[in-house]
Amino acid sequence: MKRLNRLLLIAAFVLGTVSSAWAIGSTPASLEGTIKSISENIIIISSKSEDGLKIQDVSLEVNSQTKLDEMASVAELKEGDQVKVDYKEEGDKKVVVQITKQEKKEWFR
Repeated sequence: MKRLNRLLLIAAFVLGTVSSAWAIGSTPASLEGTIKSISENIIIISSKSEDGLKIQDVSLEVNSQTKLDEMASVAELKEGDQVKVDYKEEGDKKVVVQITKQEKKEWFR
């Protein structure tokens, strides 16, 4: 009986840990920036770091599940366009969930 209780306790702990990790990993993050380069399935965006003191390049993957806000295809985007991107991390990749083209803003460095 003690062994069964111990196994149930361990199973509950493992399921709770895995469920929490899955929920955290599935929450989209977002960033705004300027498209530095773009291909059929990879987009590199230059954006301000979290502290706002430097510019960083972020590589993101675009796939058939990516939602395009007011665009027919990724081909409508070009280098220099400013965008807002919602993405999720899948392993070591950042996968775009939704991309929205924004009005041009001037960045002061």
